[in-house]
Amino acid sequence: MKRCISIFMIMTLCLLSIGCDAQKSTLSTSVKAEDFKPVVLRYANQHPLDHSATKAAEKAANFIKEKTEGRVTLDIYPSGQLGDYTQIYDEIMMGNIDIAHYDVPETYDSRLAASLLPYLAMDASELKKVMGPDSYLAKTVSEIHASFGVKFLGYNCEGFAGVATNKPVTNPLGIGTDKGVLVRVPPMDVHAIPTIDLGYRTSTIPYSDTFTSIQTGIVDGWQAGTPSLQYLYFRDVIKYYYHYKMDQEATQIYMNLDKFNTLLPEDQKVLEEAFMEMWINSMNNIDEEDAEYMKKLEDYGIEVITFTKEEIQPLADYCRDVSFKQLAKLYGENGEEFLDNILSDLK
Repeated sequence: MKRCISIFMIMTLCLLSIGCDAQKSTLSTSVKAEDFKPVVLRYANQHPLDHSATKAAEKAANFIKEKTEGRVTLDIYPSGQLGDYTQIYDEIMMGNIDIAHYDVPETYDSRLAASLLPYLAMDASELKKVMGPDSYLAKTVSEIHASFGVKFLGYNCEGFAGVATNKPVTNPLGIGTDKGVLVRVPPMDVHAIPTIDLGYRTSTIPYSDTFTSIQTGIVDGWQAGTPSLQYLYFRDVIKYYYHYKMDQEATQIYMNLDKFNTLLPEDQKVLEEAFMEMWINSMNNIDEEDAEYMKKLEDYGIEVITFTKEEIQPLADYCRDVSFKQLAKLYGENGEEFLDNILSDLK
């Protein structure tokens, strides 16, 4: 009898605890706007002050503050001040940081980084199909984030990436042929595998060491940088930029889900609206921004090598066939189906 009573009491306490947690996560539904205590959300941003993504974040912050009548304010920390992308996601899950605008690591689920797949899209029109709010990829990523207690607020598309070097590349369009250069790639298979497949020798030195490593000859260049990043960060150590459009630099805006749920429903909608606008604008402006910064690179004395869509298409076909088959293994037993569903939005 005592044992039964003890079990009953434990179950009762558990149920009460669950009820309290549920009440806490939906607190915003029972609080009036005039009674809501204003909050300041810490916004971790990996981009520098003069980057378009930071300017877009500042615009979103002003919109949020105005539309919530000061109930919600964003405190933006640019230039990775709050940590590296491999750390930030943990901080968001734990609630130590409220919102982040960063790359997302493959640590918990490789599908979260699928926006970086090689040749997922090659221009703005394709990008809107495969990475827009109604795309299979966006919906899937949102569900995965939610399973980790994270609210997905959108992508920010920052340009199509290429390869920057301090010496010319051998046979740049040759598939699988040695390019005669060693380039730094991010320590992620979605970057490394297609770069190797196209014939580049690679190194995964830390991003923070890339500038100095190119300067001192440890590597000859790097892959995964957009024209804007090349101009803002690397223009003094590179001489050539090959605009392969190999991958799309799409960072993500995401938030601690419990923190999101404590906001008033009307303020939740304001946040979603602000970052949705940021998402859409980034896709609309991508081709124009790439062209703007390639012109700046040329004016600075860097040789910019561009390719027509017809020239790049064989590279895209090869990556979507050969590289995708290797990458499918990252996504579990249904990896090929996952990749097929992403590409189906292009049809």
